[in-house]
Amino acid sequence: MNQLAISDELTDTRSFYLSFTYQPYDWSETAFEETVSFIGKHSDMIFHYFDDGVPWDEASTDSRYHENVESLLSKRIENVKDKQKVAVGVNFLDKNRKTLAGYWGATDGLPRPGKWNRLSINHPDVIDAYVSYCRSMIQRFKPDYFIYGMEVDSVELDVQSAAFRALESMVSIIYETLREEFPKLPLVLTFMLAPEEDMDKRKLMVQKLLPYSDIYAVSFYPYLFDGIGGDSDKIPPNLLSRVRSYIGNKPFAIAETGFNAKTWHLLSRFIWIPGSEDSQAKFVDFLLSEANRLNAVFVNWWVPRDLERLWEKMQEAGADPILSQWNSNGLVDSEGIPRKGLKVWKSWQDKPIRNR
Repeated sequence: MNQLAISDELTDTRSFYLSFTYQPYDWSETAFEETVSFIGKHSDMIFHYFDDGVPWDEASTDSRYHENVESLLSKRIENVKDKQKVAVGVNFLDKNRKTLAGYWGATDGLPRPGKWNRLSINHPDVIDAYVSYCRSMIQRFKPDYFIYGMEVDSVELDVQSAAFRALESMVSIIYETLREEFPKLPLVLTFMLAPEEDMDKRKLMVQKLLPYSDIYAVSFYPYLFDGIGGDSDKIPPNLLSRVRSYIGNKPFAIAETGFNAKTWHLLSRFIWIPGSEDSQAKFVDFLLSEANRLNAVFVNWWVPRDLERLWEKMQEAGADPILSQWNSNGLVDSEGIPRKGLKVWKSWQDKPIRNR
């Protein structure tokens, strides 16, 4: 294929599936249904993330999960559309990304019961229970991609440390066990993509853990980066392309991302990040153009629609104010009005997917 043909292919096709996370903008049946409908219309794939704990007791004995868990999982499975690609993500790490995940039962994020509160991350019982949980989620959802650990490099560990060796030991056993049982299913760890000056320890962790991930999938929100601060004109041209220097030809994907369309401020923490609809749209264009050049497998935008309505309820329940950062990350605003970024997104959605 000559250079002109390659150029035309990059312009006229895309390498990646477009995806949104199932993240309703409110806690209501209407919001649930509209979110599913929106994702079905504007993407090829839906991401289901379960990042609020693990049913440790039940998973360890292959028992039926708590009725709250069973009900939620059934509802998610029912809403998968025909021919829609599905990615499922679970996590053995808590939201602080430092400790083992809490317990998922009558509600999520509960303290781990009994022995689960004492065992180390790579204890055989922990690994066996977590593999059982992964197996159950794979069998239920039959996903096209399965993420078995999220943002595993959030805490920058020395790769020679006992903490890192325990992490590596755990993921190696999980990966090898699931690989044997599900030989054709892509098994994925997600990593944090930080500014280059903050990637020294992370790059070493990535290189150590990549053998246990079929894709280098990243989580990043560049409007939070120093030097960018909500202004997409300040995004370094190599923000994404630099990953090839430390992952080689490993398949690449974007597990979650977003960009603010309005100013976000949290004065109690001295945060003030300007934002605009135009800046968000420019980021969408940059994101998808670069992902295409990198032959990305998928691109997942975290928030389909602004979360202001959900945030009001979360705030009343005492949620950490830092979570308000996603209130203007939607490609649709809180009233359901499409933003310019969605038009850019749609222009890429209209392109056929090429054979990678």
